[in-house]
Amino acid sequence: MPRRRTRRVKYEPGMVVLRVLSDDRLAGVVSLLASNRLMGNGELAERLGLSTGYVNYLCRKLEKWGVLRAYRDPVSGRILWSIADTKTARLVINELRKRESERIARTIEELLGRMGV
Repeated sequence: MPRRRTRRVKYEPGMVVLRVLSDDRLAGVVSLLASNRLMGNGELAERLGLSTGYVNYLCRKLEKWGVLRAYRDPVSGRILWSIADTKTARLVINELRKRESERIARTIEELLGRMGV
């Protein structure tokens, strides 16, 4: 029986950044993992308010795009997720940080405006 070929697709980093930033759940997974080093599906699901199965689906998608990397915990055998060391992951994290700082600046301006300063 001939061996089945798998099609390898190289994802454009700019398109991946747009996809991640357009979906709040994907952006939430990346931002949580950017602040914490390693997290499992259960921890991510609890913090995001999603099911563990759906979080696993999101993480696998991000892994396929080169944003996340899976590690197996040698003690418990659980899969732990971390940010991958790729150009795509760096672009996504930089954009998330930029959006967060813009949101903080808008909030400060709004509060100063309410105070009349």
